This record gives sequence, structure tokens and C-alpha cells, in this order.
Amino acid sequence: MVTPDGDIIDVRSAEGTFDRAESKLILTGGLRAAHSNGFVLAAPGGSADLDANTAETDGSTLITGPEIKLTAGKANIDGTTEVVVFSQGVKLIYTPE
Repeated sequence: MVTPDGDIIDVRSAEGTFDRAESKLILTGGLRAAHSNGFVLAAPGGSADLDANTAETDGSTLITGPEIKLTAGKANIDGTTEVVVFSQGVKLIYTPE
């Protein structure tokens, strides 16, 4: 995917289904989303409501990137406001260069 700002997000999973009528995407079998800014999200799976511009992970979520490692039980993403809410036990490790 390419964002309006020109950032690239590469999303991969073992399996995926798309419900055209509901505009919902479900990814299973391991989810990996890599952003061109160096951040990578990994989770067992996830889903997205393309009409609402929201997404959430299923299960334990790991985000790595420049200087950080974050683990959480779940991530909810609101693409409209660009807000990510981590829940169900969150741990952030920040290692400055």
C-alpha cells in the first residue's frame, strides 16, 4: 500500500479473505506489516474495516522499529485519526542510540 504521503506499507499473511459486501479484510496465519519508516508489526492475524478505515490485531502484537520494541495483547488502529491504541498488557522498551 502507498499512503497519500508516499509512505509504503507492505502487509503480508499466510491467508486472507475479503468480504466485498462488508468491505472487511481478515488476515490469518501470521500477519506482518512493514512500514518504509522502519517500523514492523507482527501478530497472529488481524482484520480491517476498509469503509471505517480501522484495523485490529488478533492476539499478541510485536512492534519493532528505530530504538523501540513494543509488545501488547492487542492493537487497534484508527487510520482516520492516525491513532493506535495498545491494550491487554503493554511493554515498551526504548533504547536510544
